[in-house]
Amino acid sequence: GKNALNPGGRNGRFLPGLQGMDGSYWRSIFGDALRAARQWSAEQARSEGILSALVEFHSRLQSLSVANSMQRSIVGVLDTEGTVPCLRAKHLRGMENLLSALQSCITRFEALQVELAELHANVWQRHGKCMAQPETQAVQPVSTVVGAGLGLASRIVLMAPPLQCLEWLQELDKTYSGELLLKLQLFDSISYEMEPARLGQVVRLWNVQPHVRSAPLERLEALVMSLSDQEKQ
Repeated sequence: GKNALNPGGRNGRFLPGLQGMDGSYWRSIFGDALRAARQWSAEQARSEGILSALVEFHSRLQSLSVANSMQRSIVGVLDTEGTVPCLRAKHLRGMENLLSALQSCITRFEALQVELAELHANVWQRHGKCMAQPETQAVQPVSTVVGAGLGLASRIVLMAPPLQCLEWLQELDKTYSGELLLKLQLFDSISYEMEPARLGQVVRLWNVQPHVRSAPLERLEALVMSLSDQEKQ
């Protein structure tokens, strides 16, 4: 029958030049990619919390700005002992700390993107070494091994061809590369003086993560689960 690893049914064929990229290998590779994606999601949640606090500090800073005559008249009653400048300085420091924390998130995003890019590059390199002949670059399901090294637990199963798996890994690499570039641009656009509406747009776009779609991740999760289930049988 058909499943996530066997999009074409039972008509698979064994590729003798790709024994080094069997089912156990792909399960490990996709497992590593999914771990990086999960770490990205955790960092995304952390960064969203930081941005939420940043919006609050920015709003207060706007209200305390002595450059705005209307706001100055509203809070002027507090300013008999220099309260407003003191509060403004504290909020500026708070924003600096939040921006520093957000920069740390960016650094971790960059490290995860590098991890995915290196994983992608290493798989392409291994694919080149394993290729016996150009015509083995199949687009049909292929027979492969799971449980290699486990003796009787080893099984021949059908899964997507190596080039298809490479395309899925490339898609994931491209996804997070694009999202990282967007986050760098959004981070660089944040300033103390920016309009609240503009900051709100930045935060919404950051939180939406337009480049990160659920379908590629769900597909890889299904692949890893299918390979794991095959090995347990």
